[in-house]
Amino acid sequence: MRDLTVVQEYLICAVNGKGELGTLNTEKVVCLVAGGLLELQMEGCVRLEGKRVEVIGALPDKEAHLAPLYDYINQAKPMKLENIITDYTYSFIDKRMRELVESIGASLAAEGLAEVGKAGMFGSAKSYHPKKEALEGVINEVRAELLEDVELTDDVALLTILLERGKCLKEYFSKYEQKALKEKVKALCASPSGRIIKEMIGYVDSMINMMTVIMMALS
Repeated sequence: MRDLTVVQEYLICAVNGKGELGTLNTEKVVCLVAGGLLELQMEGCVRLEGKRVEVIGALPDKEAHLAPLYDYINQAKPMKLENIITDYTYSFIDKRMRELVESIGASLAAEGLAEVGKAGMFGSAKSYHPKKEALEGVINEVRAELLEDVELTDDVALLTILLERGKCLKEYFSKYEQKALKEKVKALCASPSGRIIKEMIGYVDSMINMMTVIMMALS
């Protein structure tokens, strides 16, 4: 569904049966934030350099669903990736993550691709249940590129990486398909046109590693 962005497609695939992202799978949460940052970078809104993020451009209308993340990192000085991961993953309250998920979810609901429900202990939060056709559309798009004898597009490659690192890939693809997708991503990274995706994989893995270190420090 190429009228959607990578992060919108990721959320469609990543929410659980209750229409929630869930906070127990921290890799899934980190991948949403990582995907958001990489999407903003692809749109020329931010620059990822080393372990820091800096806002360098205005947020376009088509990326309005990432406004909570963009506003948070739009500081006078570049922000450390570690601080971003900590604030979104290990905050005492999940206000920032909830705002991001609800913004992305609301954008899907506005397109008629998700149903809005109540979540949280007192029903004060919102859940977003992707419609069956929305989920099938995303999965079929990935599967179509898998079956074609061409390189994966950057968007599908990034979505595949996020789903794999967020432990969602196995929910929708057979072991054979998972292996084939990983091989296609590997082939893309090794090609002259794969530099950007290779860098993106590095950032996703770096953020997950940061999360692991933070977990160990807090345990």
